[in-house]
Amino acid sequence: MFQALYPREGAGVPRNGSFDWLGEEGSLGCHYACGMHIGGSGSNPDKQNQDALFCVRCGKDAIVWGVLDGHGHDNGGLASQVGAREFEMYFEKNHEELTRDPQATMRTAFEHAHKEIRNAMVAKYEGLGAPLGAPLGAPLGAPLSEQHAEGFLLEQDGQPVDGGTTATVVALLQGHLLVVANVGDSDALLGGRLPDGSIGFEQLCADHAPTNVDEYIRMAQLATQRPDGWEPAVCAYDTDVGSLLEIFRISEQGEVDIDRDKLEKLDEYNVGFKTARGDRPTAMFVLETDSYGQQKLAVTRSLGDYYMQYHGATWEPAVSCIDLFDVSSQLKQITLVIGSDGLWDLWAYKDVLEYPLAAGVDVESSLKQLVEATREQSEQLFGEDADNICAVMVRFSDVSQRT
Repeated sequence: MFQALYPREGAGVPRNGSFDWLGEEGSLGCHYACGMHIGGSGSNPDKQNQDALFCVRCGKDAIVWGVLDGHGHDNGGLASQVGAREFEMYFEKNHEELTRDPQATMRTAFEHAHKEIRNAMVAKYEGLGAPLGAPLGAPLGAPLSEQHAEGFLLEQDGQPVDGGTTATVVALLQGHLLVVANVGDSDALLGGRLPDGSIGFEQLCADHAPTNVDEYIRMAQLATQRPDGWEPAVCAYDTDVGSLLEIFRISEQGEVDIDRDKLEKLDEYNVGFKTARGDRPTAMFVLETDSYGQQKLAVTRSLGDYYMQYHGATWEPAVSCIDLFDVSSQLKQITLVIGSDGLWDLWAYKDVLEYPLAAGVDVESSLKQLVEATREQSEQLFGEDADNICAVMVRFSDVSQRT
């Protein structure tokens, strides 16, 4: 059962379509398809789909695609849907700024989506008659502030509101410049055929996992901006062994590195792998306090997740640029795939590209085949608990630079 999510009514572009560009520097064409599946058999009416996507045409020289993967039972779906909507509207209104200064505009777009997700959460609970922000220990019905003094939202039981979303946004600007911005683990892959016929590819997204040393250091350095006694979240393996196995150790010289002894412990405890590429299950943990229960987050950057943001996560995206004219000198059949971890966790990157690079298959059929193959695998492994699958596939053609 293949299910597609359409952009909001009256805006953006269809879920399947084409984009052609002709400019002073050269020309390019592409066909794209967007789709998703709830995971499992697709027949469970109680299962939530927390993935979202968008596709929006920005003026005559730009188009933007995005995939978001919500998490948190209460607000994950809300976060991804609101985020997708806000990105779409933001790029529609600010496409000139996106072309003029793509890195700054991407950062502002992510900040905007992060704030609007907060506003949507506040409005949701107000609509349910359970407004957020009650001071800890205050009786029900007491005057409510809009948020906790430390920046995160509290439910009326005094516990932090959960929920957030990953986001990977790719803009094609001036016909040949790909601008990639991401928070979390919704990845993007650019690949194609090398001159010898083999598959070449590049992972486009920054690694926002608790195993990333740079992310660990970034979080630790937040101590200079937080109150005395503040501690960052703990980067640890996500296991059921009863005690946290921290990922890093610090040498006497102050160097941070993976703790190899803890990796050996994982094997002793028969802890498996999160992905087909051999990644271990990890998370950043905020331990239980006198006021709040333990919380965890599988990524170090996200939109929403306001309690975890206070303890080291961030909404700020990593942004990079790639020139398709340069890529076209190395690869043929250039293809972009953006997806949630419900897609990526089950594949080696090269195997994903076998679908769009198959001879004689259009991009819509390629995406359907990839999503269905992913669904079948994940249902066999996890049954109805299989993750949502969300993906965008773009096939570039006639990439030509004027000399």
